[in-house]
Parts: sequence; C-alpha cells; structure tokens
Amino acid sequence: FDLRATGPAEVVKASARFDSLIGRVGLRFKVNDDWMIYSSVAEGEKPGGLRLVNANVIDPNTGELIPSVLVNPFELEKLTAYELGAKGVLFDRLSIDAAVFYNDWRDIVLRQLQETDPETGNLLEQPVGFNVNAGSARVLGLELSATLQITDRWRASGSAGWVDAELRDAAQDQFENYPTFAPTGDVSGNKLLRQPEWDASASLSYDREFGSDWKWYARGDVTYQSGVY
Repeated sequence: FDLRATGPAEVVKASARFDSLIGRVGLRFKVNDDWMIYSSVAEGEKPGGLRLVNANVIDPNTGELIPSVLVNPFELEKLTAYELGAKGVLFDRLSIDAAVFYNDWRDIVLRQLQETDPETGNLLEQPVGFNVNAGSARVLGLELSATLQITDRWRASGSAGWVDAELRDAAQDQFENYPTFAPTGDVSGNKLLRQPEWDASASLSYDREFGSDWKWYARGDVTYQSGVY
C-alpha cells in the first residue's frame, strides 16, 4: 500500500490466513409417489479479511498529525443452517414446496468506530471505521411456494416467506454516543439489517404455439416485501 497522497512514501505490508472446513448432511424420505420430506444440516463460513485504513495519528508529544495506515484484520464468520421441508403434488396439477429453517450465525462482522491506533494506542484525528467480529444472530423462517397448472395453457404460481432475524450478543460501540438508543453500545435484540420480515410473490402466465417452431407467452408478476432496517 503506497501512501503518497498524504505524506512521504510508506509501504505497509500485512497478511492474513483463513482455513475452513464446511459441509452439508441431508436426509430424504419418499412418503409415496407424490410426496417427499427432507431435512439437512449445513455448515458455512464467510472468509475473514484484511483492510488497510488511512488515518492521521496525533503525536502525543508534539500534537502533530502523522499520516498513517492502520491494519484492520478480522476473522471469518460462521453459520450453521438447519432445514426441514416437504415437496409434493396434489391432484396432478398443484405442486407445493414448504420448509422451515433455523440459522445460527456467529462472529458477524460489524463496523465499529476506532478512536485510537490499535498498535500504539495514540489518538486519531477523527474516528475511523473498523471491521470487527462483534456479534451473533439467530434466524428463524418459514417458506411456502406453490404452482398450479390451471389448464394446459394457463399457469399460476405464488410464494410467501416469513423471517424472524435478530441480533444476539452484538455490540456497536459508536452507539454509546446515542444513549436513548443503546446506552452501552449493546444492540442485542435488534433486527438484522436489510432483512425483511415478510416477502411474497405471485404470477400468472399463458403460452400458446405460434406455427410449428414458435411459441408465444404472456406473464404478469407482483411482488411484496415488508420494510427493512
């Protein structure tokens, strides 16, 4: 990293290594020719990372600003996913897929404000954002989808999902500056960012042959998603 824009040339070298072993185990049981139930447990990981952050460090002796590059390593995130579901067909025209799932998400990377150089402890001119493994979450959800072949040419489909996604043991230090929200910076119990509680969709389509080699179709779709943080 060549820091030429804010001071003398400085080369900062940093490295990080992440190893992971992931996998999935599933069971499937065929109830009859039309229905099947299944379950699975999967382990997933999101690699960690390494960021180099530009910042001005205050010299404790002179008060001068020293252009610096701060090294911000963070560990990988881990998730264990459990799922139980069923797939089947009714009346030879209606296919149904339903599932319930639970995700145990650990070591979530949350952005934290850093006010000091993590190596020297010297104050920074202004806080900078660091990636920190500072939380965990649990995600419980239900999903249902269905497709109905109304006639040979008309088909309708729809889906709906509900998710309860909540942070656990999560800290956002900068929220200490907003005491009416999180006086200690503890944001446990809050909803996950960008995760809607409800979503749904529906579609209706029609197709027909056009000559011997062509087919035309028309389709309309509607979708819904509840608010997110």
